[in-house]
Amino acid sequence: MNIVATQNIQMFIALLLYLAFFGWVGWRRGTISELVVFLVALLSWVLLQSQGGVFRSIANLGGKFVVFIRSGGFSSESGDAFAALGEAPDVIPAEGQEIFVFLLWVFIIVLIYFVTNTFLSSEDSDGWSIILGIANGLLFAVILLPKLLAPLVPTGSSGDFVDQTSELDVLAGIRAIFESGLNTVWSFLEPQASIALLLLITLLLLLAATSLKGNGGGDSGDDEDE
Repeated sequence: MNIVATQNIQMFIALLLYLAFFGWVGWRRGTISELVVFLVALLSWVLLQSQGGVFRSIANLGGKFVVFIRSGGFSSESGDAFAALGEAPDVIPAEGQEIFVFLLWVFIIVLIYFVTNTFLSSEDSDGWSIILGIANGLLFAVILLPKLLAPLVPTGSSGDFVDQTSELDVLAGIRAIFESGLNTVWSFLEPQASIALLLLITLLLLLAATSLKGNGGGDSGDDEDE
C-alpha cells in the first residue's frame, strides 16, 4: 500500500467515524429533535451571514441604552446621561462583526440543543434520526472547519497561512475524501467484489429490518390491546 492510498483510507475512516458519531447522537435524540436543530442551525447561519450588520446594530443600541441608564437617563441628571451616550463607543465595532455573528450562532446552537433535549421526546428514533444526525454533522463541519483551517493550514513555500476557506471549499473537500476513500477501498476489494457486494447488501437489509422492527413493535402492542 502506497503513502497516498494510506492517507486516503485514514481520512476516509476519520470522516466515517465523525459522521457515525453524529448519526449515533441523532439516534439517541430522535428525528424531530434533529430536524429542528438542522433547520435552526442552517437558517440562523444564513440569516446571520446576510443580516449581520443588523444584529450588530441591535447589540450596539442595547449597549448604548445600558450606558444611558447607568448615567441616570431617567433621573434629573438626564443631560449628563445624553452626554455620556454621545461619547459611548460601539459595543461591537465594525471589525468585530464577524466574531460577534459567529458567537451568536454558537449560542443559538447550544440553546436549541438544550431546548430540544428538554422539551422534545426521543422516542421517534429511526433511520431518519440517524440521517438527520449525519446531516447536522456535515453542516457543523462545513461551517466550523473554515474557522479552524485558516490558522492551521500553511500554504506555499513561504509558510503563509490560508486567508480564507469557504464553506464550499470544505464541502468539496469532504466529497473528495469520500470519492478517494471509496476508490481506494474498492481497489482492494475488487478481487472479492461479489463477496463485498453481498456483505453490503446484507448490512443494508439489517439496517432496514431494524427500522421496521421499531415501527412494528408499536403495531403489535395495539393489536394486543384490542
